[in-house]
Amino acid sequence: MKKYILSIVIGALVAVAAKQLIIPPLADNIFNSQTSSIQWQKYLSSEGDFSVLLPGEPEQIKKSIATENERIIPTTIISVNLKKAEQVYLVAYSDYPFNLFGKDRDSEKIQKFLAERIKDYDRQFQGKIEEQQPKQVNATACIKFKSHGKKQEHLIHIKGLTCVKQNRLYQVITLTKQNNSSDINQEKFLNSFSFNK
Repeated sequence: MKKYILSIVIGALVAVAAKQLIIPPLADNIFNSQTSSIQWQKYLSSEGDFSVLLPGEPEQIKKSIATENERIIPTTIISVNLKKAEQVYLVAYSDYPFNLFGKDRDSEKIQKFLAERIKDYDRQFQGKIEEQQPKQVNATACIKFKSHGKKQEHLIHIKGLTCVKQNRLYQVITLTKQNNSSDINQEKFLNSFSFNK
């Protein structure tokens, strides 16, 4: 149980090449955490161009995701894992080495792209989207969503924010084994996410 949450989170992170979905393989352990109490701190990433409140000391992982057409998508994952609450809080951003939308960056196309990324979580966890709504973060297009699914015998509840800025996909995600859909800490985390400029 100790090593269950983080690996599922990493495995569920989405990388997209053109219209092709690439999902890193899931590991069996995602609830791996050193933090048992909440101590909120502001995390500022100059490299990721964002800030967010995190409920503990974060860990950072960098991965290079290879697509089927051999393109490499660098992905950075900043996460905090809460053992007592069996929750993970994370921000991941993926940089695509190509233009995601070409010359056409109209809002409808961007929202459709983000909606497809949310569906990727349901495909990964064999789950169901409960809620989703468009949201602007510093004039950047995002979708806020709530979903649930299953990994092995564990029910996974997901609340998140997915944004796209230029050719970078952001995923601001909380996962928990408990159905805390009104959890104040999850909302505090999601609502604190902001772009630096």
